[in-house]
Amino acid sequence: MLKSNLNVTVLPTSNIIQVGQKRQTAELIEKFYKKNPFPNYEDFEGIHDIENKLKKHQFSLSFKKSVGFGKKIIEVGSGT
Repeated sequence: MLKSNLNVTVLPTSNIIQVGQKRQTAELIEKFYKKNPFPNYEDFEGIHDIENKLKKHQFSLSFKKSVGFGKKIIEVGSGT
C-alpha cells in the first residue's frame, strides 16, 4: 500500500506510473526503453514456438522443472 503523502501520477504519454517527484529520472528511463526496447515476443507463432526457444536455455529449463506445470507466476520488476 502506498503512503497517503506520496504523489502518484499516471503519465498521459505512456503507461508509466510515477511515484513521487522523480520526473527527470522517469524521462531518462522512458528514453532508454524507446532506444532499447524489450524483445517482441508477439513475433512468435504461438506458445509452442516460445517453448522450443526456452528449451535451449539451461536457466529456463531448470526454472520450469522446479516450478512444475499449471502454476501461475508473477514477475515484478522496476523496469530497469
